[in-house]
Amino acid sequence: MVKIRNILITVVLVIVVLAIVGYLSTPKETQPTASLYELRINKVYYYKTDKGTNIILDLSARYSADGRWRVWSEGFKLLTDKDTALKAVVIPFELSECFKNKLVLSVDAVKIGYTPFQMAFSIPSNEKPVKLIYDAFDVKIELPITEDIASYVSYYDYVKVKLITKPPVSELDVLAFPSSWLVGCHIAGSEFNVSIDVKASSFMIRADKIAITKIEAPAATIVDVTPKPPIILSKGEEISVKLVLRAPVNFSYSGPLEVTLTMEPAK
Repeated sequence: MVKIRNILITVVLVIVVLAIVGYLSTPKETQPTASLYELRINKVYYYKTDKGTNIILDLSARYSADGRWRVWSEGFKLLTDKDTALKAVVIPFELSECFKNKLVLSVDAVKIGYTPFQMAFSIPSNEKPVKLIYDAFDVKIELPITEDIASYVSYYDYVKVKLITKPPVSELDVLAFPSSWLVGCHIAGSEFNVSIDVKASSFMIRADKIAITKIEAPAATIVDVTPKPPIILSKGEEISVKLVLRAPVNFSYSGPLEVTLTMEPAK
């Protein structure tokens, strides 16, 4: 009996050992470390001035595990087509209306949802951004910058009214100025309003009435005008011309918003 019991114990121990070995040797389904960290480029905004080109990256980050992932601005660099590696810079002050963050030092990404933030870079002339690289604390992520996520932002520092007159009407016969001089920054495709106050002189001697026949704004697209041309003004009459404009979608503009009014004697 003792011998049989010893045999049974030995068999049980062998089974237990084999089960443990089998469990330890079975591959476990684990999430790769790299997949815990996620960065996205939602949009790339180009802003061009006479000093060069800035790009603002609209980004979002997510951490798939419990806790948080601190994304550091120092970990970012932008690679151009000429292999220039660029560090992040402060978002231009004049664009603060369009982009909330002037300088992001760090962002905490968590498991629920994506954390949005922006980074800005100053691009040398004749170079194009091709890749965004994040490399900090053993986390390295590379993201291509493609044309399908490109957009533009424009900044209008003030409204400039230009008059084109046809004889016998002259610029002395009309006063025209914006109701507000400030315009600000606008992302491509966004609409904004501008009003121009126009007054015909009470001392016009070359014409009894004048007509505004054309209104142009080369740095934007005119969506709507109220009232619509031709706008007839008698001596001493004043009117407010309201424009709905759209920021350019195919280029970035920086400078005054010039609005041109073409005038001639009313028929």
